[in-house]
Amino acid sequence: MITWLEALTVHGGGDCPEYCFSGIELALRNCLPESQVFIFTDADPKDPEKYGSVAALMHGKQAVLNFLLTGSCNRRSSQSEQELGYFKATSHSVKKRSGRNLYDLLAQESGGSVYEGDKENIANLTGVISVALSNSAPVTLYKATVPAGSGRVVPLEVDSALLELVVSLVAANSAPDVVIEKPDGTPQVFGTPDAEIAVNVGTNRVYQIKNPSPGTWRLRLRDSQQYALEVTGKSIVDFSYQFMKTTSNGILLPIDGRPVAGVNTTIIVDVLGAENIQQLSKMSLLNAAGEELVSSAMTAVGGLLGAKYSALVTMPTEVRVVKLVKYPLTLCILILRCHRSFG
Repeated sequence: MITWLEALTVHGGGDCPEYCFSGIELALRNCLPESQVFIFTDADPKDPEKYGSVAALMHGKQAVLNFLLTGSCNRRSSQSEQELGYFKATSHSVKKRSGRNLYDLLAQESGGSVYEGDKENIANLTGVISVALSNSAPVTLYKATVPAGSGRVVPLEVDSALLELVVSLVAANSAPDVVIEKPDGTPQVFGTPDAEIAVNVGTNRVYQIKNPSPGTWRLRLRDSQQYALEVTGKSIVDFSYQFMKTTSNGILLPIDGRPVAGVNTTIIVDVLGAENIQQLSKMSLLNAAGEELVSSAMTAVGGLLGAKYSALVTMPTEVRVVKLVKYPLTLCILILRCHRSFG
């Protein structure tokens, strides 16, 4: 078998676009619900017409798509570039082509991320997978685009239920210049067994902190560029959710697909590990910057394996996420995907 494999040769090729969406479609048809899917590519999709099918499968499986890009297609300026069939990843500051935009949209709608690097550093870039696989009780605490500006400080609330804190950053133009401060105001030192930089490639940084102290941590951005920020962790408290509609007979039924903007929608939330909290009292819908669009009180409605809550909201027209905030503990939240609907 080894001799046969070593005798294999590669012929043909040379055109940059690849059937990326066909591959993603196949993965989504075979993966389990709520799977994390990691896509490696150095090219734009050759089959963009499959975007709708991929998006529908992604929503149906509630899968999270993460893209690790090591190149993109561009106009060839020389024969050698044409033979290579790819370009190294371009900066976020360069106008993105339609293929890259589609990757961005899928990642955004699924709650995933897009990481960029080059082939020489792909082993380091795959650290994002190691972080994801090492977490047996993942929760998403915060996900937002931090606009360009100066003097920006992002508060990160941590409670006693959080066993691990992971801060993922993708900068727009250059290597991130940030400081993570502990609740006592001192900078977090990395390079220890309890605090390490899991990914340090180009504009990508992933910081992993074990057993973080409860309180308000702060992410201090010392440059002025835009950031894609995601804060995740490991928690003994988790949530699941379901968007519901009320029939003319007053019966609640699950919504098939996306909730409709401008329509009153019931959200049912199941809390696992509810014995570690007192109650969940408020839900907020946020935009891409983390700003509240609408909020609603939550009502306890029982539950078999944990606690079940209900909230009634009017879905906003803005496309973004749902953030569930629990009180009276400092913070333990979940970001849920909320998509624009038409009709």
